[in-house]
Amino acid sequence: MSPPGIRILVIEDDLLSQAILKDALEQDGYSVELAGNGREALGLCQQEHFPIIITDWEMPEMDGLEFCRAMRAMPSEHYSFGSSAKYVQA
Repeated sequence: MSPPGIRILVIEDDLLSQAILKDALEQDGYSVELAGNGREALGLCQQEHFPIIITDWEMPEMDGLEFCRAMRAMPSEHYSFGSSAKYVQA
């Protein structure tokens, strides 16, 4: 079981994959925020801290690699852990 209040940002452009990840993570007790691409996610990360970030690799506007580079370049007092997966299996 996850500690209460742990927020996870899921960056995924595929709506089915978003739903699968969100459902699985919330069943484990996490609070999940969704973003449809890296640019949207970067905006969210500028507003609040997500200790765990799961990102797709291939997305429109800003892909996972570009997001990771932009995230690392942002000044921050916090550490975030990111993961990227090409496929999600239910």
